[in-house]
Amino acid sequence: MNNLNKTKQYLYIVFLLSILSTQAQFGDSQLITNTSDGVRWIDSADIDGDGFEDILAANRFGSNVSWYKNVNAGSSFLTNEIAFLNQTSMVTHGDLDGDGDIDIIASTIPDQLVVWYENLDGHGNFSPQKIITPSALNAFFILVEDIDADGDLDVMTGGDASRIEWFENIDGQGNFNSSTLIDNSLGSSRSLAMEDLDGDGDLDLVTDSTGSINVWWFENLDGLGNFGPKQEIGGTGLAANHILLADFDNDGFIDALASYPALDRIVWHKNTDGFGNFSPEINITLTSKAGGIKTADIDNDGDQDVLVSSTNSPTLKWYENEDGLGTFSSEKVIEVDFVGSKCLAIDIDNDGDIDAVRASQNDDTIVWYENQTILSTVKAQLKTIIVHPNPADTALYITGKGINIIATMRVTEMTGTILWESKKFSNTIDTSTWNTGVYFLEIENETKEKRVIKVIKR
Repeated sequence: MNNLNKTKQYLYIVFLLSILSTQAQFGDSQLITNTSDGVRWIDSADIDGDGFEDILAANRFGSNVSWYKNVNAGSSFLTNEIAFLNQTSMVTHGDLDGDGDIDIIASTIPDQLVVWYENLDGHGNFSPQKIITPSALNAFFILVEDIDADGDLDVMTGGDASRIEWFENIDGQGNFNSSTLIDNSLGSSRSLAMEDLDGDGDLDLVTDSTGSINVWWFENLDGLGNFGPKQEIGGTGLAANHILLADFDNDGFIDALASYPALDRIVWHKNTDGFGNFSPEINITLTSKAGGIKTADIDNDGDQDVLVSSTNSPTLKWYENEDGLGTFSSEKVIEVDFVGSKCLAIDIDNDGDIDAVRASQNDDTIVWYENQTILSTVKAQLKTIIVHPNPADTALYITGKGINIIATMRVTEMTGTILWESKKFSNTIDTSTWNTGVYFLEIENETKEKRVIKVIKR
């Protein structure tokens, strides 16, 4: 073999190895809880402000809302019950009262309630329930967004009562107006999602439906939550049950994903012009009965992949966006030995890549799987740095797998004035004398690669 051929062969091997080294591989399941009684829905947020993603659960048979504290990057989880709520159907989160911490929003179909619980101290101690609406007819889905662009979070509901409606947070403190009807013509709306579909700077709405057309969108006409008539995206004539929005082909426009459990299908529709005109459906898979589905960059290659928790086998898997243009691989199996329910794609262990979480209503378990993608670059290591609590009271704590490469740390004010500086790593910064406001923590390694983290002082 001549030298040129040897060189080509070598480069090809290097190319293959580079692909393999960046492809996500998952470890075995790690238990979060096995006492989530009839878990119907899961969500994630940093409930206690310690820099780690915690898990929220709506436990239907246990009739409670719970959260599971992430201790030391997924090494263990502590169970905390937020409240009793009759046959809890869904749980989600958002800062409803504008105090900088995570509040909880949940629904109960038997009692026709949507309620919220105030995070009283930013550490996961919650108030009794506060009612958003006492007449949420079969509200299967809750969406929390700033619908009217006034700087606070509002609440939208959809379900089996042919009603999509939203409730204005009238004062930014979690006091809500009566409902504003968006649509009452759809047979069912079990999934809601909002993004700017038409490039006018406000949030439009996408929902599923029964009937011959199963995916629709509504234009936010003025950015204030006044919506236009429904517009067709697509459908198969059988109900879709999950809607997700993401840019699957990296053209800068938000596309729409829909799953059809009865057909074992997951498809996406391309936003062809950035104005909300969509293509016919493009298949992601024809073999998956999705119980839960999420989008995320699972393999760290800069595009959106799809994670699926399925009710047929294999039950937890993901589909790689192979070219960044929305061409998806065959299924990549993570786990087969459970009956699928819901899933999450989040970074549990704060190492800079996306891990997988799944819940199973049949055996009351929630588990997570470590994404074992190797992070070798300094930039990736800097991403693992965790600053908590944020907002801070009297001190900031700096942790994470990348702390060993930190050479310089400084805190600056909004004006750029240096407030604090250290020429070596410090795991604690005293904030007791800082004024309330926004600051920036800059961390650098020895070669001056930098990461800037926004910090809020209460």
